[in-house]
Amino acid sequence: LCAGWCALLDRNECLDATTCPPGSICVDNTAGFNCTCPPGRLGPTCQDDADECQLGNGTVHNCVTEAVCINTVGSFRCECLPGYSGIGNLSCNNTDECSSGTHNCPLNLTCTDTNGSFACTC
Repeated sequence: LCAGWCALLDRNECLDATTCPPGSICVDNTAGFNCTCPPGRLGPTCQDDADECQLGNGTVHNCVTEAVCINTVGSFRCECLPGYSGIGNLSCNNTDECSSGTHNCPLNLTCTDTNGSFACTC
């Protein structure tokens, strides 16, 4: 169909610095170009945010079991669940609301610490 002269018609879109966003790699080809996106970005020109939280624990994000993954543009963060404290991608430790006095048990009930919470009992 095209006997070598098509290469003369091909334009190198990667010569334009705005073809792909910063942090990505532009790859020119005869059909146009492709952007190799940095982590956290998707789409033909890396225009879409990758939701690492939806992609799954262990495959993309590293939040511990006692933490919740929160998607951010181009990345994510891990926050310990209520009743836990720490750094969500390293460890979240149970907060003892009974010992710290942050429980709301009435005076006539006993506070018993549980994982991530507390219970008020007679």
